[in-house]
Amino acid sequence: MLVCVSLTALASTAVADGKKKKSPPPAPAPPTAVPVPAYTPPCSEQLSKFLGAHLNAIVAPFDGTGFDQPQAITALKDSFAAEMAQAMPAKKPIFQAAIAVCEAMAHADTERQDVLASMVGSTTVHGVTDLGNIRRDHPGWNESDREVREQKDRNQKAAQGDAFLTASRKTQWATRSAQLRQGIEQLYAREVAIENQIGIGADLVADSPDFSISGEGFAIAQLANGAPAFSNKPFTWMKLPPELSGRRYTQVAMGRYPRIVVRAKRVSTVEVITATDGGGVTLAGWAQAGAPFCLDDAPRYTGISRLQKKLAAGEVLTLPQGNWVGVQLLLPADAKETLAPAAPEPPKSPSGN
Repeated sequence: MLVCVSLTALASTAVADGKKKKSPPPAPAPPTAVPVPAYTPPCSEQLSKFLGAHLNAIVAPFDGTGFDQPQAITALKDSFAAEMAQAMPAKKPIFQAAIAVCEAMAHADTERQDVLASMVGSTTVHGVTDLGNIRRDHPGWNESDREVREQKDRNQKAAQGDAFLTASRKTQWATRSAQLRQGIEQLYAREVAIENQIGIGADLVADSPDFSISGEGFAIAQLANGAPAFSNKPFTWMKLPPELSGRRYTQVAMGRYPRIVVRAKRVSTVEVITATDGGGVTLAGWAQAGAPFCLDDAPRYTGISRLQKKLAAGEVLTLPQGNWVGVQLLLPADAKETLAPAAPEPPKSPSGN
C-alpha cells in the first residue's frame, strides 16, 4: 500500500512540474548464437587413418604379423551405414563407397585366414593318413625294421611335399595379396573422388566465380572491430585493417576443428586468417598478405595474420586446422551464400556397377 501511494505521489509531482518522465530504452537483445554443425570426420579421413594403421597387416605375408581385429572393420562399416541412414540422398554414394572399402578389407582378411587354415590342415593330416599298413600284429625284427625305415621315408616325403606346398602357397599369396591391396586402394581412391565430386559439406555453402566453399563446423559472419570472433566465446576482433572491415569469413567455434573445402573454378587466390604463431598448423606454401591485427582476448591479445595461396583451376583444397583459433577462410566480395548445390552422379566403378 505504501508503494502504491509513493508511485501516485511521484506521478502527481511529475504532472505538476509539467515534465513527463520517459521510460528507459529496452536492453538490447543478446546476440543470436551462430549455428555450428557438429563435426564428424569425413569418410576419407576415417578410412585413411584405418588403412594407414591396418592395411599392411590385412594383406601381410604368412611369416609376417597378421591382422587380428576383424571386429574393427565391422565397427567402421557399421558407423558408415549409420551415417548413411541420416545423410541427404545426394550424399549417400559417399557412404556406399566407404562401405565398399570396408567390405574389401574384410574379404581380404577372411581370404588370408582361410589360406592359413588350409596350410595348417594339410600339414597335420599326415599323422593319420601316412602311417602305412602294418603287415602283422606281431612282426619280426626284420619286418619291424623295414617298416620303420619305410615310415621314415614316407614322413620325409610328406615333409618335402608340405614344404613345397607351403612355399607354393606363400608365392601364390604374395601375388594375391598384392591384388587385394590394389583393389582396396582403388576403392579408397574412388571414395575420395566421390567425396570431392559430390562435396562433403553441410548446407552452409558459398559460391563465387573463382571458387566454391563447402564444409562443416562453421558459419558465415562479418569481420568488424568489436564483433565476436567465434561462435562460442566472447573474444572480439580489434585493430582490423580498413579493407577487412565488413569482409565475410568462415566463423568457427573456438577450439573446434571445422572442415572447410575450397574448389577452384579457375586460377585464383585464396585468403585465410589464423593465429600468427601458427600454433601447430602447417602452412607451407602460404604467403603473408596485408597487415596483421589481433583478438581482444586480454591480456594475451593474440596476433592474427592474413595469408594467401594460389590455386590452379580445378584444384581442391581442404584448409589445414590444428590451433585454437582455426584457419578461417576470407570469402571473396562477390561470393554468394547459397544452398548446397545439386550433386552430380557418382562415377561408376571399373566393373560397371
